[in-house]
Amino acid sequence: MKENDFWEYSLEVYGNARAAEACLALQNNCQANANLLLFFTWIARRHGRLIDLAACALCDRCISGIDTTIVSSLRSARQAIDKMTTDPALQEIRKKILDLELEAENLVQSRLFELTPTLIDQCPGSNLTVEEKMRHNLETYGIFLNRAFPEDDVNSLIRYA
Repeated sequence: MKENDFWEYSLEVYGNARAAEACLALQNNCQANANLLLFFTWIARRHGRLIDLAACALCDRCISGIDTTIVSSLRSARQAIDKMTTDPALQEIRKKILDLELEAENLVQSRLFELTPTLIDQCPGSNLTVEEKMRHNLETYGIFLNRAFPEDDVNSLIRYA
C-alpha cells in the first residue's frame, strides 16, 4: 500500500466532474461527508470490504472534530467570499483559505486512512462485485445518517469511483 493511496484515489475520483458533483450533492442535500463517501467507496474498491453501522460510527467519530471545527469553518469562509465579491484582494485570501481547506481535508483523509487496518480486520469481504460493495457501503452510510441517498447521485459516484 502506498503512503496514503486513499488520498490519491480521492484526488482521482474527485477530479471527475460528475463524481465531484455527486459528492457535493450528497454533502449538501443529505449531510453526507464527502471524505466518508470517498473512503467507503475506496475501502470497497481497494480492500473489498463491506462496512456496517459500527464502522460508520468509528469513522465518523475519528474525523468529526477536525471536520466540524476546521474543515467546515474554512469551507464556510471560502464560500462567503465566493458570494461577496470578485475583489482581487479577497480572491487572494480565498485562494489561501482554499489551500488551508485542502490541507485540512488531507488531514481528515489521513485519519481515515489510519483506520484501514482496523476496518480490514473488522469488516467482512464478500463475493459481490466492486460496484455492489460500493453500493452496499454507501447505502449503509445513508442508513447511519438516517438519510435516503438519491439513486442518481449514488450511481454517479459508483460509476466514476
